[in-house]
Amino acid sequence: RAVIGGHPEGVFKLIVSPESQLILGAHAVGEQAVEIIQIIAAGMASGLSVEQLADLELSYPTFTAIVGLAARRAVHRLGGIALAPQWRTLGKTLAAEWERSD
Repeated sequence: RAVIGGHPEGVFKLIVSPESQLILGAHAVGEQAVEIIQIIAAGMASGLSVEQLADLELSYPTFTAIVGLAARRAVHRLGGIALAPQWRTLGKTLAAEWERSD
């Protein structure tokens, strides 16, 4: 959604405990950062694990979809799931290809 809206600048960092796999926090800078952090705050308040967060079906394309992407990457790094090749590197090439398909 950030690319579609012309606001691709920003960063999102999900902080997870490797031992308990609970969400410890997050950093978001950019368009709709407050909306993104709200999902993390709700997950932390309910004791959501990163795997449960990764399993949520968040709407796409939205700014908050980055939460699901980051959660799936965290679960992958913790040894839980394999990433599809197209999600390993999100760059201008994929964004350009996606825009051309519309």
